[in-house]
Amino acid sequence: MNLTLAAPLLLWVAGSLGAGAVARALAARLAVLSNSGLGRWVTEVALLLYYVGWPALALFSGALSADLIGLGRIGVIDAGLWLGFAPRDWLRQATTAGLVTGFVLTLAWLAGRSATAQTPGDDCAEAPLGLDWRDALYAEVHWAFYRAPFLLLLGDVYWGALAGLALILAEWRWLGWPRFSRHPAGQFAHLGCALISTLLCISASNVWLAVIAQFAIRRYGARLIASARAGMHSR
Repeated sequence: MNLTLAAPLLLWVAGSLGAGAVARALAARLAVLSNSGLGRWVTEVALLLYYVGWPALALFSGALSADLIGLGRIGVIDAGLWLGFAPRDWLRQATTAGLVTGFVLTLAWLAGRSATAQTPGDDCAEAPLGLDWRDALYAEVHWAFYRAPFLLLLGDVYWGALAGLALILAEWRWLGWPRFSRHPAGQFAHLGCALISTLLCISASNVWLAVIAQFAIRRYGARLIASARAGMHSR
């Protein structure tokens, strides 16, 4: 273990958890304001600062490095790199990301087929395309940030990624399911995204591909569950 390297980043993550708890308490007290036009703008700014701004501050402070969050060597001036990665790395990582994403979407379809009943109002409303991209980006940056101190502390990508996943699940338990995943199908898709993010951290640490993979699961996972269930119940 290397506590000396990980300690500053652990403090940044602890600060993020504390900010999340404060934000949740304020949101509960100001629920009426959040539905107004100004409240929605304030919410969007708060989400941007929480999911992206806080990790960015840690990055610029030097506590967090680009490679720990899947940005590769993005700061290195090299004509052979595309967004921080060599072309051969893109090919290998894209293949891995495509395979695991396809596996999760197949599981989503099978889960829908195995459902035994469909209750009224069980359909999961599809979010706007831009919202899915935003949520995928926010979640991936946030999760990579939460994994980073454990990668440093444990010095092992497998155990570090699993420890990060445990923290992510603990945050959901403590602060509640993310607002975009309260429907069971949405929860399945969101959990699938977290698992895929962890697997990609271990096998193909590329945040750009992780965002694309998460978007595909978030966009089409719940839809596959719903369509499979509808197909089963129409027979």
